[in-house]
Amino acid sequence: KTLCLKIRKLWVITKPGLEKVWALRIKKGCVSILTQPHKTEIMIKLIKPIVCAVLLLSFSSCGEDAAERETVAGSGLVTFTAVTGDTGTRNTQEGSFETGDAIGVFAIEPKTGVYWAVNNEYIYDGSTFKPATEADNIIVTVGTDFDFYIYYPFKEGETDITSISHSAGDQDEKSGWLSADFMTATYTEPVLNYTIPLDFRHRLSTVEVRIERNEGVREAAIENVKRTSRFNLLTGEVVTDESRGNCRMYRYSQQGDATTVFRVTVPAQTLTTSSNYVTLTGDTDIKLRGTSDMVTYAGQIHNYSIDYKKQITVLDYTAGGTTTGAGLYNIGSTCTVRANVNGGYEFAGWYEAGRIVSDAIQYSFEVLTDRTLEPKYRNYGSWSVTLTASPSSLGWKGGNSTLTAGALRDVFVNGIKENSQTGSPSITGGSDGFFLSGNTVTVAENNTASARSCVFTANYGGNSATATISQEAAPVSYYFSYTDGSTTHSERTEASAGSFTLSITSYKVTGNSRRDLSWSVSGDSWIHVSGSSVSYDENPGKEIRSGNVTLTQAESGKTITLTVRQKGKTSVDIDP
Repeated sequence: KTLCLKIRKLWVITKPGLEKVWALRIKKGCVSILTQPHKTEIMIKLIKPIVCAVLLLSFSSCGEDAAERETVAGSGLVTFTAVTGDTGTRNTQEGSFETGDAIGVFAIEPKTGVYWAVNNEYIYDGSTFKPATEADNIIVTVGTDFDFYIYYPFKEGETDITSISHSAGDQDEKSGWLSADFMTATYTEPVLNYTIPLDFRHRLSTVEVRIERNEGVREAAIENVKRTSRFNLLTGEVVTDESRGNCRMYRYSQQGDATTVFRVTVPAQTLTTSSNYVTLTGDTDIKLRGTSDMVTYAGQIHNYSIDYKKQITVLDYTAGGTTTGAGLYNIGSTCTVRANVNGGYEFAGWYEAGRIVSDAIQYSFEVLTDRTLEPKYRNYGSWSVTLTASPSSLGWKGGNSTLTAGALRDVFVNGIKENSQTGSPSITGGSDGFFLSGNTVTVAENNTASARSCVFTANYGGNSATATISQEAAPVSYYFSYTDGSTTHSERTEASAGSFTLSITSYKVTGNSRRDLSWSVSGDSWIHVSGSSVSYDENPGKEIRSGNVTLTQAESGKTITLTVRQKGKTSVDIDP
């Protein structure tokens, strides 16, 4: 029991006992159920018979539909025109629409909530907006009460009137700048003329940047801006996504040789000096900041004033010195920074981002961007001197020893160890038996019984170090005996006084040196030893007597013995 009526391009469907009416449209092979978004309580069980009925009716009336394409008497095709003149609104960014521009149209019957048009495409022909295809036609009668909601630029697939999405892309080309614009218009009066006037409102904001002293600037981009919004055509509400990105700007005009104007169209938002920089690309790339934060509004052009002053920052290291020249400078001016070096330091250069830009105390440059410079100062630790001998101990026969000298100190840049520096000390020293030539010490034989040594000194940078070369004593040997090698000797003598000579060997060997040694005598008093000569007294008795003498070698204490056996007296002495 479904009632289906065909009114103009729509099938109107109802059922007995229902308070609602549905309008369906067959467009490009698709069936659309048209009703207000807030009246979607259509029971699922009703949809199937309704759609089936429409399809049956559509097939049964194909020939009839062709005849009905002609406008019914008292009805006409809706077209649109943009309002100009005293309305105070701009049609587009260029002042007027261009042929081929397309808008999207929604048409709603306010009493029923029926959608008579859902994103129908209308194209500008130079004077009015007309349907892109026959399926986009909107046919009305004079006095019909429709609400029209229009947006620009047209976008396929935007069927939700409460959430029309639009993103502003890069705009370095004019086409990109124009397509970034987004406008809406609403017409809610009764249709008295088939050509409906539209008063478009710009829903985005245009930001303008004027670049003074434009020499060499080719491109501009604004950083960290919001680019995407969703528009509710029914309420006028706008929701802007928080996602951000960089957007290249359109070179709108060049005013003489001094100023260039760049523009960009983006959702209304707040531009801040801390994040929304403007980057210029040209002979030298420059990043500029706004002079202050700025709130932008839809439908307005805002001049984003650029700060042409650049900050030159110097990171001082006060232990090494002081500087002058940091501060704000106009772009293109010359900045000169100078370092005043403290005692005990030397200037190591001006650095930027870890790279040296000048090794001169005074550095001048053209200011094109913010710069942070760091003066670096070099100072040195104390010299550490070392001296070693190899070998440091030699035998009594002597030889050569090599001296190795070195000097080392740490090098600091702004208090941080950079590296170490080396030096070559001078070496002095020498004594009897120790001879220095370059870094070689020649040690002669030590023919003494005592060890000996010599100290050598290395000097550098006010500091010194020493090394000692020692030599052991020569070996000592003592020889004390009779010539035949024996250590005892016996002589037989007559009773009368007499003498004889001993053959004694007595000497000392120290290393390769030999020296004769004397000896001392002890023993019976009637035997007299002087050197190697021995004399003895007359034996006053008749009996044989025997005497002993001990010879003791000097230094060593070695001894040899001498025994003298003397005959007794055989004659008689007569005292007259």
